[in-house]
Amino acid sequence: MILDTVTLRHFIVLGRVSLLREWLGGDLLIPERVHQELLTGVTRHDPRTLSPDPVVAAQRSVRFQAYPEAHERWGIRVLPSPELSALSADGVQLLIALDAQGRPPVHAGEKEVIVWAYEQGYRVCTDDRGAYQTLRALIDGAWQNVPVRPLSVVGTPGLLAEQIQQGRLSNAEASALWSEVQEVWRWAPKGSLEELLQGKYW
Repeated sequence: MILDTVTLRHFIVLGRVSLLREWLGGDLLIPERVHQELLTGVTRHDPRTLSPDPVVAAQRSVRFQAYPEAHERWGIRVLPSPELSALSADGVQLLIALDAQGRPPVHAGEKEVIVWAYEQGYRVCTDDRGAYQTLRALIDGAWQNVPVRPLSVVGTPGLLAEQIQQGRLSNAEASALWSEVQEVWRWAPKGSLEELLQGKYW
């Protein structure tokens, strides 16, 4: 599993990185650009966005600020940025397609996640809507000149649903965790976990 910036940030500020590693069965992979985005977020974030309760917000802020020194012992492994010269011909076509106009916007961190997944077969966990739609289009073979490869993508709601199915979380536990994610994620979908899992995405 390879993760994007916003997804991993949820679990860092909530103090649930070890739980995420348990679910995914090992180290959490992120590309260099996602690592840099998290480092930038550490210095720029506003603790008040993490909870309406100042004490809880401060606790969550401390966890996030620990990221630069703690990420390796948390089991977060940083992959180098994909080099153009090392990509397959199909991977180069993917990069060209990602930069084309008229597609859902994909930021630099998500772009590296997508390229790594395409080249190495990693499963993706992303809560970025543009990245999710992009990966779904690749999986469905909707992009001309970009050959289909085995890919899989899930968002945090879908990941929680998998834990319910595998007996690792009860419905109530998953719903409570989703509510925590919504509290620390400024752009989180507003629906309940049950409502989101009935939708088109995630």
